[in-house]
Amino acid sequence: MNDPYKILMQVSGVLSSIRNSLDRITRSEAAAFLTIGEVAEIAGQIEELRFPISSLSRTSIASTDIESLISRIEFTGRGLASLIANEKYRAIASSFRFRPLMTPRAPLTGGLFDEFPTLIRGNLNVYQATEILHDILTRISSVKYIESLFQEDKVKDSQLSSRELSKASISNLKRIVPQQKIAPIQFKIENNKIAIDRKPSVANKRDTSNIDAAKQKIAKDGNDIIEKLKQSNCDKRLIENLEILQNSILANENAVQIGMNNISFGVMSAVYKNELPDALNANLQAHSLNVNMFIAQFPDWARFSENALAVETTEDDIVAVKSSVTSIIEHLEEDAEIAEPAVLRAFKQLGSLLNNPSQASKRAAFAVIRTAENLFSKIFHHTILFFEDIIKDSANDIKKVVSKTITGSLVALAINGATELTDLSAKINELSWLKNAIEIVEKQMKIYSNK
Repeated sequence: MNDPYKILMQVSGVLSSIRNSLDRITRSEAAAFLTIGEVAEIAGQIEELRFPISSLSRTSIASTDIESLISRIEFTGRGLASLIANEKYRAIASSFRFRPLMTPRAPLTGGLFDEFPTLIRGNLNVYQATEILHDILTRISSVKYIESLFQEDKVKDSQLSSRELSKASISNLKRIVPQQKIAPIQFKIENNKIAIDRKPSVANKRDTSNIDAAKQKIAKDGNDIIEKLKQSNCDKRLIENLEILQNSILANENAVQIGMNNISFGVMSAVYKNELPDALNANLQAHSLNVNMFIAQFPDWARFSENALAVETTEDDIVAVKSSVTSIIEHLEEDAEIAEPAVLRAFKQLGSLLNNPSQASKRAAFAVIRTAENLFSKIFHHTILFFEDIIKDSANDIKKVVSKTITGSLVALAINGATELTDLSAKINELSWLKNAIEIVEKQMKIYSNK
């Protein structure tokens, strides 16, 4: 039986074997065709083609939509086609033996690969192995073929009992739903209530004294500016934004939260620039720059910024993110009992960063996406515990009723908000788990709503 994970790992294994075969070529052997540097460059290209496939896990394959899988396969296939058409690659790859690597994760036998036995026993050269792999990728890069692989899994599922199927679905949900990630906010659920899980960022110990000194400087300067703003006729929202920024720094909030508060403060400063004297505007700009230098000391902010800049979002994408946040805010306003007030305030503040989609920064959009994803992740993990309780039948009747009601509200919050983001999974691969998780949770909630 063909298994999508096994097939893709076999593809990755063949690419590793091709690269390994090229890596074994010595300088003197390569001299008749290419420089050893050119051989190394080709090996690097093969590794780039392997990465979209090798980076997949069984869990991520299960949570990735078919179109995204095919996109990865086609990317690797196009790269191989380019190599096959390259005369230099043909010359050297045709002259050296293909040496297959056999690993437990990527055995080059079984399933589809049994139809290509020459990969293992054919005494091929590297070029011939490349052509065969390209043929395999061409064959599997169709919606119909990939769907047929997943359909086999569905047939296996249909043979299970209802209870076994629930256990299997919950086990799959556990694998799909990620842990919370670096973002302005992470969440916890205590007594069936969502709250902010405050975790300060950690810096290198050698930077501690510099960070403490910068923090004291920012605290003093910020307070001075707040007093000056209060004496002016500026809009109170500017003062409120600066106070939020100052409080987040003094409370040792994580660096991403501080960074986003600083962006919000910067936007507000620009809006009310014409209402303030030049000297005070200069103070505001200098203060924002000082905060930027402060958070730059924390690796969390650097990693978050790199990830944010790597994501290409359009104005339509920002509108979708804003719609997701609006859905979260409306649900929290309608059912205030499921979350601490700070959670609603946090989403309102983050949502305000996207009020003008055409001008929203990449960092702002990514911050909102990551925070929303963290909320959905936490709710789904909490829901898994509820499902397991029901299966074990360990909860008493009163607890079941209360838990079912509250969990149902939490799930509705997550599903409504997450649905708005599913279309972004084509651009942000780490969101690809949402669609499958939503489907599993919805099915399980229907089952348990009748119990």
